[in-house]
Amino acid sequence: MPSLILVTCDSGAGHLRQERLADDVLPFTHRLVTGPVPAGPPETFFQRWKAVYETEGLFYEPWWFEDRDERRNHPSLMRVWNRLPEFCLAYDRITLWIDPDPNAQLLLLQLLDWIGAIPEIASRLWLKQSDSPIGHRRPGDWALPSRPIRPADVALARRAWTAFGAATPELWNALRDDPDLGRLPGMGRAVEVMLDELPDAIGLGATQRKLLHLAERHGRWSPARRRWDGGSIHDLPDEERRSMRLIQRTLQRDERVPLGYFEVGGALCDLASAPVAALAGVTERRFDLGLHDDPDRHRRFRESPVSLTALGHRLIAGSDDWSRHNPVHRWWGGTRLTNRTLWRWDAEGRRLSPPSP
Repeated sequence: MPSLILVTCDSGAGHLRQERLADDVLPFTHRLVTGPVPAGPPETFFQRWKAVYETEGLFYEPWWFEDRDERRNHPSLMRVWNRLPEFCLAYDRITLWIDPDPNAQLLLLQLLDWIGAIPEIASRLWLKQSDSPIGHRRPGDWALPSRPIRPADVALARRAWTAFGAATPELWNALRDDPDLGRLPGMGRAVEVMLDELPDAIGLGATQRKLLHLAERHGRWSPARRRWDGGSIHDLPDEERRSMRLIQRTLQRDERVPLGYFEVGGALCDLASAPVAALAGVTERRFDLGLHDDPDRHRRFRESPVSLTALGHRLIAGSDDWSRHNPVHRWWGGTRLTNRTLWRWDAEGRRLSPPSP
């Protein structure tokens, strides 16, 4: 009985191939927690995705959409995605190994919206939800419980995927009250964590706020701010406020940060390169492969000390708003966030607010 594994990280795919747990292992790793997620039929997702990046003038790496990913010497994700149903029909059992992070949960929704809606494939689908990153599991530690994907699971995934690609976050927020949300084990937390990435009263998402708090010098901290984030941020020596260390500490053991390495680096550069910056000392405007391929630029960036600007201090104090001073142009799922369409999320009150008239 030929079997296929679909997995949500490259390192996990490598381990699963090595263990020979299936006849084929196919990773899906494209990032959905940042950037646009345009609504539309699943078979043309990558074409629409690229079109929005180009129309909006958003930065992307060309290899995302090329026919072949020369960096890893295999067909690009776009080409694999377009042929996925045909590929799946060759297998009797298809197991989705899903990481716990929000991007993996979004990939699960997208996969079920695509192949879960095809009856000949849906009956062959099984789910293995990992409670830790699959790529971090030790050799031989693969005894995850599996269960078949049911029609109600697919229905939930399709509702949630439609909600994430909608033009406003309202449908996604409404998922918090969906009685079926628990059918997909990682979805409840993913819904909450993604809402936290919406702008708050100071115009920043949770990851941006964490970067500012990490850059704040401990001598300026009030007792209330010392308790920020449940006490997980402590007084840091100056060398811990260098650009690369801020990125590393933002990602370190914090399941509430849905962004990945390049996305957190991009957020750091955005906070430092805006017309009225919140951070000073960052040497680059863009955190991309070009920076990492240039040893001198990368060293300067890595070692550059970061500090808060006057605006950064006001944002930390809650007395200013990022959007009053800087243009906002980013995407949260299918929601285009600008200064005029700035949906806000109150993390403490768990309340969504529409843009101000």
